[in-house]
Amino acid sequence: MTNNLQSIYMDKIKNSRGAEEYFKFGHYLERGGKGRILQSLISQTEIGKEFLSINNNIWKILTDIAQTMDPEYAKNIKQIPEQYRTIGIFSMFVSNIKPPTKVHRDCKDYRWCLIFLYGKHCNGLYLHYLNTYIVLQLGDVLMLDSKRIWHQADKSNMVDRYSGIVTTHAGLCKRFNKNN
Repeated sequence: MTNNLQSIYMDKIKNSRGAEEYFKFGHYLERGGKGRILQSLISQTEIGKEFLSINNNIWKILTDIAQTMDPEYAKNIKQIPEQYRTIGIFSMFVSNIKPPTKVHRDCKDYRWCLIFLYGKHCNGLYLHYLNTYIVLQLGDVLMLDSKRIWHQADKSNMVDRYSGIVTTHAGLCKRFNKNN
């Protein structure tokens, strides 16, 4: 799954979250939520469209988890037009190939993100100010308020360690939901 997508499109950035490599699918707003609604480049390619379709069952499971755990959250993001919620009820999927290694918050996320693991993975996530380490294994799903909780990926054993994250861009909620 990762090699084909990785060869087509990958963002490489250095920022406050540390060196990371990822690719993202879905919709978000430019300029901190005040600009145009953008769609990631890979979402527009044939392989990107196929990826989204093939993994539709995963998006449904993650949608069910979010709706069960926080119905109010699900209700709020469902107010975003369906054309912008291409990942189940979510607007975005991010695949971390090399996850952020510095303590950070995901300030553009709207409340929850759901993290799941794939590849040869058994690692953890450190919740910095809560002084808590969460061990994550294949098959686990972690629902995290990544906008409010400072977190950091475990830096050890970064080989074949991939995480997938579904979330909704806060700017989309702000634009389409009058309660936010």
